[in-house]
Amino acid sequence: MNGNKLGLHLFFLAGYSSVVILIYFLYPVFGGVIDPETLHYRRIWISRGLISGMMGHGLLLLFRDLKWVRKVWGRFWKESGTARNLAFFRIVFMFVLSFHALFYSLEYFLPRTYLPTSARVPLPFMEGFIHHIPIHPDLYITAAVLAFLFGISATIGFKTRFSLLIFSLLGLYIYGVPNLFGKLNHNHILVWFPFFLALGPSEEDLSVDALLDRLKGLKVPKQAHSSYLLPLKLIWLQLGVIYFFAGFWKIWMVGLDWCFTDNLIRIMQWEWVENYDRVPGIRIDQWPWLVKLGGLLTLYFELLFPVLILFPKTRWVAFFAGLGFHNSNLYFLNIGFINLQRSYFSLVNWHWVFRLIRSWRSRWWQVTGFLLVGLIWRKLLHLDVFFLLILTPLLSILFPRHILRMKRNFLKYLARFRQKRIYLPGHSRKRPLSRRLALTLGGGLIVINGVCGLFRVNSWPFSAYPFYVDYLTEDHIEYLRIEAHNASGKAISLYTSAEKKNYRKENYMRLEPGIIELHERADSARLDSALRHYVDLWSADFPVLKAAVRFDIFLEASPLQPEQRKQLIHRERIGGWENRPRQGQN
Repeated sequence: MNGNKLGLHLFFLAGYSSVVILIYFLYPVFGGVIDPETLHYRRIWISRGLISGMMGHGLLLLFRDLKWVRKVWGRFWKESGTARNLAFFRIVFMFVLSFHALFYSLEYFLPRTYLPTSARVPLPFMEGFIHHIPIHPDLYITAAVLAFLFGISATIGFKTRFSLLIFSLLGLYIYGVPNLFGKLNHNHILVWFPFFLALGPSEEDLSVDALLDRLKGLKVPKQAHSSYLLPLKLIWLQLGVIYFFAGFWKIWMVGLDWCFTDNLIRIMQWEWVENYDRVPGIRIDQWPWLVKLGGLLTLYFELLFPVLILFPKTRWVAFFAGLGFHNSNLYFLNIGFINLQRSYFSLVNWHWVFRLIRSWRSRWWQVTGFLLVGLIWRKLLHLDVFFLLILTPLLSILFPRHILRMKRNFLKYLARFRQKRIYLPGHSRKRPLSRRLALTLGGGLIVINGVCGLFRVNSWPFSAYPFYVDYLTEDHIEYLRIEAHNASGKAISLYTSAEKKNYRKENYMRLEPGIIELHERADSARLDSALRHYVDLWSADFPVLKAAVRFDIFLEASPLQPEQRKQLIHRERIGGWENRPRQGQN
């Protein structure tokens, strides 16, 4: 019944969407001859009819079919999961995140800690205390090492909830410090999701805590329970907030012009410029209709993601559609949002998948099934740990009887000395966290992030995720180029070094439009300060610039088309200085 009603409502959505799209395309025919800018703004208002239709659709559901809405919402929260599936996600996500917090942070974020206090740039709602945050390389390294240790502790399930909470607190510092210097990295989920895991019984299976409970005589029931799915539901809802507002603001600010014009192709070509003019082997920009179709599907995927996660069957659609969406973006735009993809691990009941494969009669089909799961995991995690991921499932196929016999004998031995006690699912600890408190804390975080999405607030630790609402009307790009020379007059090859390091120029190119605006306004004092800050950020990541004695900053313009990139349209020196101490510095 739920599936039939959902299909009916999706049919209604397709109906009024088709009407809006038809009006969008027919308006230039019946609206008369108008200039492109006016047409763009009128089409934005036509496109907002789609958002209005969805809002009206939602209100109609509340007034005419509230019983069905309550039933769907109630079933979502009552849906049960297994302790093992929650443990799978905890182990995989925290294992990857532990190494990310240590090695990735020390390689890419640690250089920012060497910047002076004057280089800090306030984020929204953080102006009052941004300069009071202690930032020092030794402190940052200590926090990263501790985060790694507590992350591994959460992975193996030792003092699980405590380890997850401490990791989240350390993550506020590790991932927050790099955001205080003018470039916001949208890696907030690396703090939010461990916090969500700490709100549920993540320690009740495949953990040291569970083993210690068994040693005390506590026995865990194997039946599913809603408590085991609570942390994952909070993760899904947070993903829904992230995607929905990304789709909402694309339509509200740019309209269907975002996907039905050459805008997406220009965004794609802009990303190629930011990645050292690397062009993918398949030139999808040469098939505009395919790009436009993909853009339209992107809008509906983002807007409908909160609905897809409510139903177990459509959750599979969200899983595969999301992976396809992100990996196509990774290939064509060099934007993968790898950490978001890793969170997709939560959308699948892997315990059920493993049981299904184990039920197959043929041993070869079982091996093939686990190999496919290993391949999916490797793609999902973007790590070269393929053999590590499939080793345990293969062992469970090849030696199940021996492992189970050893486990039974071990537990029988313990039973002689321990009195068995049975506790309810989701309540293994002596002082379990109440469901109401978990929902209040987790739901409160989601609501705050939802408000940030509604008002387009980008800050830390609460924020909206990138909307990618760029509307590019020009077929060329303006950008800054740093030319530095050492004491002997030799040019320092900054961008060659950055390309070899696979460094994303996007890290700082997003700051360039503001600098270019200062140049156009002839605000020389603020322009010089902004240029020095811009060079300082590059210097933090590439110490080779510290050997420079002269800097020249050029404003260049060139076509977006890869075939014409070397044809400079404009080149102008907008700033430069000899590398001597600034006023007030020793």
